[in-house]
Formats: sequence, C-alpha cells, structure tokens
Amino acid sequence: MVDFEFTPPDLPESTLKAFEAALNRDLWWELEAKHADRYKAVRDGFWWRIKIGTGTETIGRFYTKTECDRMILQLQRAFNEGIYVACTERARAEGESNG
Repeated sequence: MVDFEFTPPDLPESTLKAFEAALNRDLWWELEAKHADRYKAVRDGFWWRIKIGTGTETIGRFYTKTECDRMILQLQRAFNEGIYVACTERARAEGESNG
C-alpha cells in the first residue's frame, strides 16, 4: 500500500492547538488507519477501475494500473484532508465547550 502523507497548511495558532488536541486523542490516526484501504484498483475487462469501500460499484476507466493508482492517491489524499478538517472542527468545538 502507498503511504499517504498529509502536510497541513499554515494555520492560525488556535486551529493548531485544536488539531493537537485531536491528535492527542488519536482520533485522526484511528480514522485514517480505518479507511486506509478505502480505494482499490480492480480489473474490469479491458479497463482498470476504482472500487470504493465494500460496495460493488466502481468508478473511472483507466488504461493502466499506474493511472488508476495515481487517481487513488488523489482520492485518498482528499479523504485524509477531510478527516483532518473534521477532527480539527470537532476539537475546536470541544475546546470552546470546555473553555
């Protein structure tokens, strides 16, 4: 499996503190690990396609597995960024309710 890295952008100090709180609870890592195999390259006749999750649907049509893997990398990166945003917002909301 490809190691998907996410580097957070420059953020305000309050957001960084909220993110640290989320990391301390291991919420982000737990979600990222749980969904690491969310996207899979599968052969469908002539095409390589992307299977998402445990469903039977596939998306995209790629001539090569490399093309398919590149798209999977982009989808996984976007998904991981969504996890980051969700964890940051959750941590911020919890921080506001506690402080």
